[in-house]
Amino acid sequence: MIEEKIVEALRMDNSLDIKQVCQSLSKPDGIINCIAKLVELYAQSSDILKKNRCLSIIIYLLDLLDNATQKHLVSDFKLFHEKFFRSLYGIDWNNYRQPVIFQDLIRACRSLSHELLRKKIVEMCPKPPLDKPGTIRSQLERYGSPVRLDLGMGGISDIPPYCFEQWGSCVNLPVKINGNFPINVTVERLHKPIIRLESKDLDLKGEFTTINQMDNVDEFLKFHKEVVQFLYDQMLMCDSIDDFWRALDVGIRLSTSSSLPVGTGLGVSSLLLSCMFKSVARLCDFQPTDDFLYSLCVFVENVLEVGGGWEDIGGIYPGIRLMKANPARPFSPEIDRIDCDEATKREVFDRIVLIYTGIQKIRRNFFEPILVNYALRDKMTLDAINSINAINSEIKTAIIKRDKEHLGDCFWRQWEAWKVLSENRCTNTQIDELFESVKPYVYGARVNGAGSGGCAMFVARDDTKKALVTEIRRVLPKAEFYKWEPVLE
Repeated sequence: MIEEKIVEALRMDNSLDIKQVCQSLSKPDGIINCIAKLVELYAQSSDILKKNRCLSIIIYLLDLLDNATQKHLVSDFKLFHEKFFRSLYGIDWNNYRQPVIFQDLIRACRSLSHELLRKKIVEMCPKPPLDKPGTIRSQLERYGSPVRLDLGMGGISDIPPYCFEQWGSCVNLPVKINGNFPINVTVERLHKPIIRLESKDLDLKGEFTTINQMDNVDEFLKFHKEVVQFLYDQMLMCDSIDDFWRALDVGIRLSTSSSLPVGTGLGVSSLLLSCMFKSVARLCDFQPTDDFLYSLCVFVENVLEVGGGWEDIGGIYPGIRLMKANPARPFSPEIDRIDCDEATKREVFDRIVLIYTGIQKIRRNFFEPILVNYALRDKMTLDAINSINAINSEIKTAIIKRDKEHLGDCFWRQWEAWKVLSENRCTNTQIDELFESVKPYVYGARVNGAGSGGCAMFVARDDTKKALVTEIRRVLPKAEFYKWEPVLE
């Protein structure tokens, strides 16, 4: 039977394209039976990644059912092992009205999937390098950071659960924008018992007198809250708010600012988070290791269900880097520094035009459908991921040889692979029209980050940079051109 074939593929962890096989499950009864078997496999397995993969495939199969079948499904809890679903939230599903239950089942599966990944992240994290409470050493710490150009994109190769099972890579180039570090963090001890969290560019502020009060913080201050919580729990090892005030010698202010708009694709949010952690660590005269910082930031982003991996965080370090991580040490990427002399800057980087498109990005749950396709071992998805990773090594070669044409071709090919991987959610009509219109003037182009908006970069052909700028302004009158420079030391 088809459902047994699917379950066996998952049990044995082979490369069967389950998405293609699922297309043969045309009748609702087949889908329901397959879900029931996956629930049984989930309950039997002790492997976190296998359990998480079960949930991803269950979510996919639930979405395949029509409305009539959904109503039938939620009325028969025996098929779904009522005890299993009750354990998701510790609630009695029978207390819910029937029309609500089906979506609750999907939400419950997603919630448990996120929880499993968080457990795996903790399992793979390096141990905190503190065996006793830290001591506050300074009154004020400031930290400025570049943002990152993903000259070679990582796709999902740095994101759990993929990074726990496969190799991942990217090519990072940290940059200043318009002559400045775009990201700035300040942590300061205050003379009264208060926790003050600030985002200056978003004009947000929150003041709290207990740790628990921070649970209701604004969405855009949640990273700040997690950093203070880490300072409280892990660095100062406090048991009460009074311990916190004593350790600080009263209160604390954690303030951030970014000169860039939200959603550029230049890794701003992840870099802000890493800079906040480094700033509070400096306050305690503590230097976190690179792999600890990577894992800590990935954990927080997954706790807050933002998603993401270690790729963006690498932009905090100077130099052009081909970064590769293996499943055994997913948060400790191997660093392959790419030399950059004045000739490379002049002949390659001076040809790269960086713009903010002014198009709002789609971020929420962007990666989830891709990760579900990966769980299904969809062949097109696996081929696209492998292509993106292979091209990153070519990008290193293109930079070393100062081969602008090859670099531009790599941009185009990674962009095409990313469109396949994201099922075209990384693009839209405006971006498609822009890229089509500039083809006579560029060797290649790509949107930064996940895409769908934000920033885009172009490798201009010889003597066409001025014409390229003119054409971009014609197609996107609101586009903002960024003057960027690499941070190499």
